[in-house]
Amino acid sequence: MNFEYTPSLFGWDRLDDSPDLQTVRRFFEALPAEKLLSALRQRRGRGRDDYPVKRLLFCALLQPLLRHPTMEGTLAE
Repeated sequence: MNFEYTPSLFGWDRLDDSPDLQTVRRFFEALPAEKLLSALRQRRGRGRDDYPVKRLLFCALLQPLLRHPTMEGTLAE
């Protein structure tokens, strides 16, 4: 059988094993997240703000970038 290789849609295999801080910074600077952040803040309303929405979103997005299987690993790094 002849199987052709189709690259992954997300291309995880082409990312650095451990991105440096400059890569992480460029990722977040390029992220068009203002509309999403605004909607999340509005949805939260006047509830508790122990954890700012922006920090929570960025941690969630950082987890796959750093290739951690758990949020605990992301937070530890």
